[in-house]
Amino acid sequence: MPEIARCFILQRTDPATGSAVAEARIFVKDVDRLRDLLGAGDDPDVNHDHRLEDDDVAAIGALCDPPVALDPDLDTLTAWHPIRQAPYLVHTGFELPLMLEGRKPMAVFSDVSSADWLEEIMTLFAPHVREGGLCLRVSDAPARHPPPSGPMSQVIIRHVFYALPGEEWRIDAYLDLWRDGGWSDAHERREGELLGYENWQNDWWIQQRKHWCRA
Repeated sequence: MPEIARCFILQRTDPATGSAVAEARIFVKDVDRLRDLLGAGDDPDVNHDHRLEDDDVAAIGALCDPPVALDPDLDTLTAWHPIRQAPYLVHTGFELPLMLEGRKPMAVFSDVSSADWLEEIMTLFAPHVREGGLCLRVSDAPARHPPPSGPMSQVIIRHVFYALPGEEWRIDAYLDLWRDGGWSDAHERREGELLGYENWQNDWWIQQRKHWCRA
């Protein structure tokens, strides 16, 4: 049976926003060699994001099917996800530039309070909060379903909200939505509205929500 090439995305990120400003789609058959090249022993299927070292891009280009010369300024590799089939820009990874352009009224980030990536996000947003261009609210709460005992039983989940000035009401509405209990298409639509997605985008997403996890 012939080996099937997997699709990956190489990105060049803007250090000021953490968002991709250029992308290249590639296909790789020998994922084991790609994993070894990235030093990604803890990610056997190469499903996570990986920062690239100086010589990685050329080596990845040689692994492509067919081999290709890639832009040496590409700095991140991420696995392709079916969500890229969406007929609109999914906001994940583009929250800050979209908000700075006034195209997204609110962004929400959630994880355990000690998550490094949350600190990185807050560092990127911080200058715009200080300048008054964005409003920040942080909400910490115990995890809803922590293990019954042990260190993880004290897990705190941190929700970090950013809103455009005048759109802070969306934060309270979002919190109320999640306190409502249960989850339905109506909840999903309301969440999309609060995050700044258009009606037709929410229509499309709700058709897909049983298969994919929204970002």
